[in-house]
Amino acid sequence: MAGRKSENSQKSRTPRKSETSQAALSQQDSSSVYARRASKTIRSAIDDFLLDRESRHYTPRTLKWHQLVLSYLIDFLESQQKVTRLVELEATHLRAWMVSLEREPSARGKPRAARTLRCYAQSMHAFCHWLYEEKYVEENPAERVKLPKLEKPLIRIIEFEEFEALLDACAAPQEKGFIADRNTARNRAILWVLWDTGIRLGELVGLRLSDFDRRQGVLLSLERGGRNGASRSVEMLCERCCTTWIVGVKVMMSWRR
Repeated sequence: MAGRKSENSQKSRTPRKSETSQAALSQQDSSSVYARRASKTIRSAIDDFLLDRESRHYTPRTLKWHQLVLSYLIDFLESQQKVTRLVELEATHLRAWMVSLEREPSARGKPRAARTLRCYAQSMHAFCHWLYEEKYVEENPAERVKLPKLEKPLIRIIEFEEFEALLDACAAPQEKGFIADRNTARNRAILWVLWDTGIRLGELVGLRLSDFDRRQGVLLSLERGGRNGASRSVEMLCERCCTTWIVGVKVMMSWRR
């Protein structure tokens, strides 16, 4: 009995000839697909990529951006690196292209910003990832090409004199009457709330009069449609801000009626 069990276990471990032949055939098919597509030119592959994006209903703006960036890429590869076919494309060529973009000025004669360079790299990464997913190449040539780092810009805080100038600009000198006063109250309320609380624009747009607790001096801010609809309480330190905000909201409510 023990001998039969060992024989059965060995049989179960040994793959069938049909399975082995099927695996070999699929591997051959995959290799033939890679070989056929790798012989294509990079320029024709770019056309295929753009056609794929268009068929998936990407916006015209996105399609135009990909077309622009990839035209820069293929021009550089053909003229500077003498690379025309997918089988020749390597990570070194892509890094050289990124360096050239950073060194050479743009069409306006100015250096490209770090954010612009990152957008160029993202478009190139999307193209190379698509090549790999569609079996044009066996390895993604951009996998080891890192995106340019972005430094977080420092937010400039405006001076109070600048803020007062914004408040004065809310009252248009050439406009008089009830509608002008209503617009002034609304605009000043918006500025005071932004100045005093630092809430996001999406949170400001979603504010309702019921979100304001005058006794506690707190706004219940709900960013509708963003960050999972999370709410937070924001303290309003300035009494003038609270009063102006209430007046502005009441004015807007009467306007809607």
